[in-house]
Order: sequence, then structure tokens, then C-alpha cells
Amino acid sequence: MSLKKLAIGLLTIGLTNSATAGVIEFDTCRSFCGFLDADRGDTVSSVATLEFRDNGQNGVDFTLTNNIGDQLPGNDTSFIPRLFLGFSETPTNVSNASANIDFFEYDDFSISGFDFDLEVNFANVLSSGLRIIDGQSASWTFEGIRESSIVLPALVQVIERNADGTIGVNVLGSFTPVQQVPEPGTIGVLLTAIGLMGIRAKRALKTK
Repeated sequence: MSLKKLAIGLLTIGLTNSATAGVIEFDTCRSFCGFLDADRGDTVSSVATLEFRDNGQNGVDFTLTNNIGDQLPGNDTSFIPRLFLGFSETPTNVSNASANIDFFEYDDFSISGFDFDLEVNFANVLSSGLRIIDGQSASWTFEGIRESSIVLPALVQVIERNADGTIGVNVLGSFTPVQQVPEPGTIGVLLTAIGLMGIRAKRALKTK
């Protein structure tokens, strides 16, 4: 696999105010499930959420939040190192990336029996506060795509470091559409449903 590790453009652009268009709830354990749910191992409380919305400037804003405390109350050590996504078209640029993102990699990935286009790799530095632990989040913007460009499946990895070593879990996401706030003079617009299959674009992102 050729690595396309992308420098992050930490640029600020004026974003328009728009409602959250959709949420992916990471609530289905795919592998190494004992860490989260030793009894069921299939469906768990949402360990993370990915919110996204059109920003009105030919791009989509993303926010990933660690909600591990919903499943394991009081857990403040489990963190999210990676997110995997699929797209029906290739983002042309990444911007507005928060400091706790290491890099974006656009390539072929096969994790837990599913194929993905893109990996978002998050910081793993506890001492600096960059690690995405319970209640913390990361955000970025992909330009040149729409909300409907995002395709399932989506997957996050959650890592727990304890006295017995490091264990991890792979959790799949389910999509929840959210009605858009109507633009002035228009009737409410509903989010276009996300398709389950997308054309795999294999073009590295260009960063600012």
C-alpha cells in the first residue's frame, strides 16, 4: 500500500451558519468486542459520534467526539487513534484541522472485513492533552464534496491502555439523518440519504 500522508492545512475560512446535517453513531462492535461489551459483543452504546454538515462554501465540516463514558462510566483513559471513512467522490482539500489530528491518508484500507477510502489518524500524546479521550473531539473540513458524498460503512478504533497492556476495539457506525434548518424564503430541506456503496476515488488530497 502506498502511503499518502497529507500535511494538514491549518487555515481559517469564514464558515456560514448551517444546521448539523447528519450524525454517524458508532454503536456496533465489529471486532475485539470484549473490551466494550463482553456479554453481547454486537451492539454497544455509542462510543463516538461523527457530526457533519455542508458549510455553504463547497465543503463539509466534520466533528468527531469520544463518548466512551456512555458505555464505560468514569473511563477517562480510552482514546480514539483512527477513523475510517468512504466517499463517492474525492475531497479536493482539507482545512481547519484541529491540532489533535496527525494526518489524513487517502488509499485502500480493509479493516474488520470492510473497505474504506480514507483514514484520519489522531494524535496519541497524553501529556500534551491532544489524545481524544472521553468528552473530547477533533474537527476538520473536507472541501469539494457534499454531505451525500459520504458513504457507509464508517469505523472508529478505540484503544484502552491498562495494567495488563493495550487492547483495542473496532466499532462500526450507523447513520442518523437530521433535518436541515430552512434557508430564508425556502421550505425545509431534508438530508439526502447516504448510499451504502460509493465509487472509490484514488486521488491524493491537495492541501493548502
